[in-house]
Amino acid sequence: MQPLYFYHLVNKDADLSIGLLSLKYMYDHGLYEEFDKYTSKYKYRIVKDWKIEKYAGRNENSLTQEEILDALNIFRGREGTNYIYFFKYPPKESLGPRMKEILAYKDIYRIDINSKLVKEHIKDIFYGYDGSNSDNKLLTRDYYENISEEEYFSKYDDNLKMNFAPLNHIAIAFKDDYCPITLLEKI
Repeated sequence: MQPLYFYHLVNKDADLSIGLLSLKYMYDHGLYEEFDKYTSKYKYRIVKDWKIEKYAGRNENSLTQEEILDALNIFRGREGTNYIYFFKYPPKESLGPRMKEILAYKDIYRIDINSKLVKEHIKDIFYGYDGSNSDNKLLTRDYYENISEEEYFSKYDDNLKMNFAPLNHIAIAFKDDYCPITLLEKI
């Protein structure tokens, strides 16, 4: 079977001795500083964008870690806090000056979801919604197998605050709540 690669960006100084950690893993293992760092981008979306009634209108900074976990599970479903996100194609500097700046402090890792070893570690793959918006079309594996790199990056906007949001991506939940480093290849 041909490889089917997906890509993840990681800070160059990140500790990947275990691998890529899900938010659930961080929380369950007391990595609260890392948890807070990686969830800060969700707070505004939880209270303003995701239409979760019990959090609507709240001050985003008043959300507890437990409420953030709850909101992610409500919005994303049963594996919401366990998912790790991957792009179909690796982001590149030519997408704009902001992306060039981001890539200066990030490394790119890839995973082959067709690999037998990788499949043994996967609990679930969610292929997402077009434009990361749950009001849009639900995507499938077939979409990612057939989309060209040019079409994939066509909706990218380097000027958006959440510049990665329009890029379609998959979410993988791993059996042990993290992606072992042995499943990843730095490119």
